[in-house]
Amino acid sequence: MRPRSRSLALAGLALAATVAFAWAAGAAPGDSTGHRTVVPVTRPLGTRPAVVAPTSQPGPSGAPAPVTIILVRHAEKDTGRAGADVPLNARGFARAQELARVLGPVHFDRIYSTHWLRNRQTAAPIMARTGDSLTVIDEVDPTVQALRGEHPGSTVLVVGHVYTIAPLIEGLTGRPFPLNEPVSYDGLWIVTRPASGDPTLTILRFGALDEKPEPPRKEAPK
Repeated sequence: MRPRSRSLALAGLALAATVAFAWAAGAAPGDSTGHRTVVPVTRPLGTRPAVVAPTSQPGPSGAPAPVTIILVRHAEKDTGRAGADVPLNARGFARAQELARVLGPVHFDRIYSTHWLRNRQTAAPIMARTGDSLTVIDEVDPTVQALRGEHPGSTVLVVGHVYTIAPLIEGLTGRPFPLNEPVSYDGLWIVTRPASGDPTLTILRFGALDEKPEPPRKEAPK
């Protein structure tokens, strides 16, 4: 996909978000089955409007284009299986397909994941479409360092965990994770890092409602 096409694709994602507050009012946007499209749930950090649709071309001032980082939690896992490295359940596989549909027009320069099967399966439908491979990093600090080193104009996807999403976003924005924001399976967190100025965070929802969202954690379960 050419750089301008990528910009337009992300602009489409932002445009889809403007249908928005119908869901909070009880009328979910989507098809006749009630399936949700992407909807925003909160304003970005600070008072500045979020930038969801970067372009890889320099602006009028010649400033480099921002880096866009899309973070998701892995989809629902099969808690009925024994062991730590369990696969997705049926709901999780459906969510992974929905994620690929929602992000279908977006070109990713890199896809980050931990080594866990549930994360790799969440990214698999997108990888099947793009032919990309995963960059596997398990620890938060090295992931933040890698993301901060992405080239201007890059768009990357991170498939994380309930215990990594908050510290990753804090490391990328330099601000605390939003109060009362759960790390839910239906969350879509978009961090925009401009070449100069403050990063912004946009929080969206996609797919089926996560009926039991969890609060953020900073440590992996023992």
